[in-house]
Amino acid sequence: MKKIAIDIREAVADNPAGKGIYNLNLARELTKDKSVEWILLSDKPTDLFENVVVIDKSGFRWHLAAAAYAKRNELDHYLSPTSFLTPLFLDDTPFSIVVHDLICFIYPKGHNLKAKLIEKFALPKLLKKAENIFTVSNNTKKDLLTLFPRTDNFKISVTHCGVNTEKFKPTQNKEKIILTVSTLLPRKNILGLVQAFDKIKDQIDHHLVIVGGKSKGSAEIEKYIKANNLSNRVHMQGYVADLEELYSVAELFVYPSFYEGFGIPVIEALASGTKVACSDRSSLPEAGGKQATYFNPDDVDSIAETILKSLKAKPNYEAGIKWAKNFTWKAVGDRVLRKIR
Repeated sequence: MKKIAIDIREAVADNPAGKGIYNLNLARELTKDKSVEWILLSDKPTDLFENVVVIDKSGFRWHLAAAAYAKRNELDHYLSPTSFLTPLFLDDTPFSIVVHDLICFIYPKGHNLKAKLIEKFALPKLLKKAENIFTVSNNTKKDLLTLFPRTDNFKISVTHCGVNTEKFKPTQNKEKIILTVSTLLPRKNILGLVQAFDKIKDQIDHHLVIVGGKSKGSAEIEKYIKANNLSNRVHMQGYVADLEELYSVAELFVYPSFYEGFGIPVIEALASGTKVACSDRSSLPEAGGKQATYFNPDDVDSIAETILKSLKAKPNYEAGIKWAKNFTWKAVGDRVLRKIR
């Protein structure tokens, strides 16, 4: 029986965002296959999984200890769904990596400096050494091959992301809510969305609800809301763990990001029977397909006009729900399993 380790630290992190959601659902799907001995490496105890090995170290030392564990236990494979550090220290253990995006290369503004340095140093080396390279979208694969044209194309597999349609499902009760779900980083362009809402607020009765953890862009957004007296119409909710109700009652979901590796909130909103308007950049047209309405995220007027157009448009909820069903976590797990088993 093959022994395969998975780094699950992002899966068990507090307040998981996109990479954590991917990590959690991928690990859940993979561990359903009982023909493999799965070893789940974490930095803290968790009851989300069985066979969890806790490496009680932090930072750089965790990666060194994880690599030492792989060697000591003669693992057949190591899967790194969110980190590029541990694979650097794997001597003889075959490994696979997941490339979620190329943000640090394409849109470095506001990106964590430590993460940028690690990715720029580690990724070129790992692309040569990895047995498999998984990307979460065709767009990320394209970006990867553009930036690193010598990468072996046959190593790269597109997994996409998934949505739990039992969890995210429609309701008949729609409210006057325009929703966005995003960490408040500059590249997420939430300030542009607030400015667009400000332009059209007198033409609509809706409230703008912003869900997402605070980050480098938070202060500027809060300052704009206060300066333009929008506090009674624009609501910053912070991180919300259970988004099902918000997605389903919102009349419109807006995703104004300049760059995404995939865009999980887009398919979560569509699965919830909610209209979607989003940026026409990077992977977002891949996630939204023909079911979303698109705008130029650099143009506040384009965002504002598209919001108005979307609110006036006759909803076709069934088409969005049907589209979202193309993206399942089971399919993601199957695509990865075929390569690493």
